[in-house]
Amino acid sequence: MVVLKTIAGHNAALQGRIKAAVGTADTPENLATGTERVAALGLELVASTDPAIVLMVRVTRATAAYFETLNTSAGELRKALEVARPRLTTAKVNQGELDVLDGLVLRILSDIIHIFAAAQELDGTIPTLAPIATRRLLASHNKRTPKNSVESVTEETSEL
Repeated sequence: MVVLKTIAGHNAALQGRIKAAVGTADTPENLATGTERVAALGLELVASTDPAIVLMVRVTRATAAYFETLNTSAGELRKALEVARPRLTTAKVNQGELDVLDGLVLRILSDIIHIFAAAQELDGTIPTLAPIATRRLLASHNKRTPKNSVESVTEETSEL
């Protein structure tokens, strides 16, 4: 894609053809189709006799072999789709359903962390679970004060 855009330069007609060839990749089939169209357009540009395009093809070092590889990749994607088709899900899930499941997972994870925190207060040998990525959401809301913290502060101030 970047190679084709570089070859097109400021040529608006060619930029439009590139945009049309790319299409959208919202489904694997569309991705394969777009890849095939980009490869075909690339092969056409490499074979072009237009002096401006020939110069840009040389500058980008684009070759027919590169675009053939791209075309081969699209074919491999189509084969993988055929193999995977029986396992593809047909029902689409909306964002609300995903949010509900995310909430359930966060709730369970939060409960586990709070259970470990409570168990550690009973037995200090139980490790502390420290959530890293979800620290803000799942951190314990209990404010624990270290033992002897008041005594150490008064000792420091009395020495001054």
